[in-house]
This record gives sequence, structure tokens and C-alpha cells, in this order.
Amino acid sequence: MFTPYVLHKGSLSFTDIAIEHTTHSSFCIDEATNARVSDVRQTLQLRRKEEWRLCFNGNYYRVETIQQQSPQQLAIGLSTIRYQYIAAYRSMQDFFESSPEHHLNHLSVAAMIKTSDNKYVFGVRSHNGSIDLIGGGVQKDELLVQSGTDIQKTLYKECKEEIWLDSCHISSCTYVGTLFSYTSNNIVIASMQLAISSQELSELFHQKTDEEMKWLLYIEPQDIQHFLGKMKSYRPLINDIRTP
Repeated sequence: MFTPYVLHKGSLSFTDIAIEHTTHSSFCIDEATNARVSDVRQTLQLRRKEEWRLCFNGNYYRVETIQQQSPQQLAIGLSTIRYQYIAAYRSMQDFFESSPEHHLNHLSVAAMIKTSDNKYVFGVRSHNGSIDLIGGGVQKDELLVQSGTDIQKTLYKECKEEIWLDSCHISSCTYVGTLFSYTSNNIVIASMQLAISSQELSELFHQKTDEEMKWLLYIEPQDIQHFLGKMKSYRPLINDIRTP
């Protein structure tokens, strides 16, 4: 697996993020390896037919470039990548790590969410009990990303699906950085302040219809640095970019 690192750090409004699209992706794969990816995907489907993700093969956005153009302007260059390559990563780890043009660099967005009573919000996943930030992959099939605010819209959509949080409950949401994970996922991190308390959020959570998160976990401010430090992949690096 890759060593996670900070791709970019800085507090910005999502309106200050410019998106540039390219049809010429740096991702490169030959026909033989492509056939191997298809075989891996079919094997996974046969093993775990109940998981819709393994049948899905839509387009994720892929980060080609990320550049600070000025103190208050960030430019992200995007292409696309099929989900089948992302699904094949663990089975073909050596290939995807062998060269920069094989890195997945698929785009996701996640938030450090803080309630009005000063508690940080995490979700506990239903399928394996893992603890994670609220967020998800940025898919072209779901939303055409033309500006930074479209990445923010994806985050708001994930918040609604996973914890039943509406935009009207959010006081502020700012970009704080982009991290590179141990699977080469590029994760945009937001700092989100809520206008509602942890109790009010829990009441909303029980109304949700999506089954991805089975419950919420609240972390006190004095414990958050240690808590993040014990998490896997890119998550400890949030301590290096987050705003208090």
C-alpha cells in the first residue's frame, strides 16, 4: 500500500476552487492488464453477489493535477476512471503501485463535522463496524463537477444519505486540504460546523433510509487529536490540516 501524505493544505471557500477537465488522462493500462481487471471483477461478483458496489462500474473523477494558483485560488484538474479499477486495487496492488500512471487517484470528499455542542461526528459502518468520516466518492454519473461548489454538493449529498443531515443544519463548510490515501484515493477534506447539537443530529439520524452507517460516534475536542492519530490510512493526517 502507498504511504499517505498531504497533497495540499489551506483553508479556502469551495467557491475558490477552480475545476479543469481533461480528456487525456495520465492513467495508463494495457489490454492484457485490462483483461485481468475484468477477471478480478467477475470473481468478486461471484464471491459476493449481494454487494451492489461490485456490479457498479460507473465513472469516478480522477485527480490529474492540484495546484495553488494564488493564496485564495486552487485549481484541480480532473479526468475520469471506471470503478472496476478501484474495485480491483486490493487484488492487483503491485500493478497499481508500480508506476505513477497506474495510480488510481480517484476523487472523494469527507468532512470533519462538529456539532453546536462541540462534538466531532463519525459514523460506524454497517457492513464491518469500521469508524469513518462522513463522505464518499465523487462520481461523474451522479453529478457533473464544474466548480468547487459541486464537490461541496457531493459532500452534502453524502451527509443526507448517511446521517440524514440537510444543508439547512450546516452553519459553515470550508475546504481545508486534500490527502493521498494508502490506496491512492485523493480525498478532499472539509471542516463543517453544524447549527444543531449532537442530540438533535442523533434524532435526525434515526430517520435515515440509507443503511451505510449503523450509528454515530461523538468525540470530544480534547480527544480528537489522539482519536484521529489511531485511525488508518490518511485519517491521522487530518491533524496536520484541520482547523480547530
